[in-house]
Amino acid sequence: SGQDLETYVRENITGPLQMNSTWFNVPDDQKERIVSWGVRDSTGLRENPRVPMEPVTTYKAGAGLYSSPEDYLVFLRCLLNDGKYNGGQLLKSETVESLFDNQLPANVKIDYEIPDTLSAASLRYLDESDKHGLAWAIEDNAEETIRPKGTGYWGGAANTYFTVDRKNGVAIVYFSQIFPFNDPEAYGFFRLFEKEVYSQIQVNQSK
Repeated sequence: SGQDLETYVRENITGPLQMNSTWFNVPDDQKERIVSWGVRDSTGLRENPRVPMEPVTTYKAGAGLYSSPEDYLVFLRCLLNDGKYNGGQLLKSETVESLFDNQLPANVKIDYEIPDTLSAASLRYLDESDKHGLAWAIEDNAEETIRPKGTGYWGGAANTYFTVDRKNGVAIVYFSQIFPFNDPEAYGFFRLFEKEVYSQIQVNQSK
């Protein structure tokens, strides 16, 4: 397109969806909304103050956006709606469907190094039983008791997590501001939240 990533995303994704809290370079009138973050280590949890923002000129497609839970939920709702939103079509429905198709060969499994010794093996947010699509992990573990097979899920560096389940029309967003990634308490709360959402679905379906 000849555009930098900020401009392209704004014109083609966040602008049309009115995701006005989502930026690589946060506008001056929104910088006060940027929060501090916590760091948990062997000594406990401590707060890191906000630091002055340096302008982003080299963009990374896999990281670097500031956003809000509300904005992210707008994005996931668009995907649940087969790429449609009020006033337009962000993606073709077949493109959205392809995001949930496994892209891993049969003999390849998901695995990664847990970066922090505090992370409990039982709280790994990825496991080798799951698949991977074009945008996220895909639930495929026969022992999973909360989210159904075929559900997309992913997480961010500051222990932000989401679930997108087309089968049940469910989008779940959970934001914390804690480093390092895979924090047991932050991820544990996400799983409790996820469980509560699906429990409510089952209650409504039984009525």
